[in-house]
Amino acid sequence: MERFRIETDHKLPIPLFSTKELSSLTPRLQRFRMRMMRFGFEIVHIPGKELLDADALSRQPLLTIEGGENERPTSAHINAVLSCITDKDEMLTKIFEAQQEDTTLKAVVNYLEQGWPDKKKMSQALLSYWHVKDELGVQNGLLMRNCRLVIPASMKLEILDKLHAEHFGITKTRLCARETVWWPGISEEIAETEAVSKHGPLILTNFPTRPWQKIGMDLFKFENKWNLVVIGYYSRFPEMIQLDRLTANVVVRSCKSIFARHGIPETVVSDNGTQIGAAREFANFTRQYGFTHVTSSPRFPQSNGMAEAGVKIAKLILKKNQDPSLGLM
Repeated sequence: MERFRIETDHKLPIPLFSTKELSSLTPRLQRFRMRMMRFGFEIVHIPGKELLDADALSRQPLLTIEGGENERPTSAHINAVLSCITDKDEMLTKIFEAQQEDTTLKAVVNYLEQGWPDKKKMSQALLSYWHVKDELGVQNGLLMRNCRLVIPASMKLEILDKLHAEHFGITKTRLCARETVWWPGISEEIAETEAVSKHGPLILTNFPTRPWQKIGMDLFKFENKWNLVVIGYYSRFPEMIQLDRLTANVVVRSCKSIFARHGIPETVVSDNGTQIGAAREFANFTRQYGFTHVTSSPRFPQSNGMAEAGVKIAKLILKKNQDPSLGLM
């Protein structure tokens, strides 16, 4: 491992190299951080007026050489993004096939290979890609804009549903999209979908006749750790399990542990999240254990109000008790 000094005019530690988690950085800073991982370094404070070499070098940046030092970390980062997609093999195959059938995207790929024509000669649909043509490229057969998958028209509604499934709101949903997917006008369509989703009808539920007949469940994050909360509609008693990984298989395993103590409920209510409502593993679990799984209205968390209340109770217990088990007692 190569070792060197980083000279800076800041007296405080540099969060980029010390306290910041890799997942919290922007894609550009992630690529920079990944390039630095192979080095060992120490950060030294130097007054700004004495940083003459750094000032001179910043005015003469290195040119990017195709296939060279600067391109390899970028490809590694894109592959890392692709590897983190839930159900990636099935979803990426679906996106790839849809891209192949989309005439507009096929034309864009052809322009990337053969060169872009004069702007005045392009159709209106292709003009939407003109302003980002320098950011487009093909990686592993998939058309991408930087590190974001370009979604064909036939899959826009499906991807919008997935983006809104976690009911983050307009701002956070847009931030999520900026790191994962793109198509012309995606920001406006996210806002329109969010506005429409807030006007769903209120559906009243019948009170169960016995304990554990009907339960609600939801996932929540507390101090950078994901937890599963399950609460009964009859007793209002919550169960809480900390998850070692946020995957559908881990959620199913945790549910089996709870069901082993209380029995199999008749009805389970959850949102449309990717680890429960939209997970193939949870659908198989539902059939195997023989209960009915009901999902809340898409992008409307209030319709899963019992689980939302359970999340508030669980967070309050975690905040006020070092031992959550004692808090539940």
